[in-house]
Amino acid sequence: MAKKVIIALLFLATLPGLFLVQFHTDPSALYKPDPVMVRGEAHFAQAPQDQVANRALIRKNFPDYPLSDDAPMMIDAKAELAKMFARMEKETYILIGASLAILLVVLALMKSLKLVVPIAASLLSTTGVLGYLGTPINFFQMLVSFVLVGLGLDYAIFAQKDSHVEVERWRKRVVFASFLTSFIGLGLLAFTSFAVTASMGVTFAIGLFFAYVYSLVQTN
Repeated sequence: MAKKVIIALLFLATLPGLFLVQFHTDPSALYKPDPVMVRGEAHFAQAPQDQVANRALIRKNFPDYPLSDDAPMMIDAKAELAKMFARMEKETYILIGASLAILLVVLALMKSLKLVVPIAASLLSTTGVLGYLGTPINFFQMLVSFVLVGLGLDYAIFAQKDSHVEVERWRKRVVFASFLTSFIGLGLLAFTSFAVTASMGVTFAIGLFFAYVYSLVQTN
């Protein structure tokens, strides 16, 4: 009972952070490419500022690309990335919604809807902590939610108590070992210098922690 009370208080403590959450409306800002780049059909390549050298580079790398003397050769890489991510972000939200709906239907048919509780709680707490940290949620962190839902569901299933003492002892060890290896392996991404990977690592570490802790309240 004491364990469940502590976990419940932990969950409640993270909820106010939901009101501090900010969404990164321009994921391309996470990249820092050369603002001026050359495009040849569907290919991108860094280009020097000099127009003569720029044209020579295009003709060398893309000999079939139609290029006149006054043809525009340079694009804003950040703007191109923003357009691409806007489209991908919309498709991801649709996919997340559809995936969660399918998961709920499957669990309902299996009469296992209680497994949704630790998963939903871990996602809410993860979002709340990111709000406390002042970390804007970006497109790549939304992708992390797919992995967190999958691992959280695994923890919730295998955290079910067993009547056999020996099985129960090994079950706890296996679930903890799985959590620890995932937490360390994916959490280390937070220390990379690449902003996108670092933001995913932070989300992985926080999400895996809550997914494991909340799975501990599961009982048969």
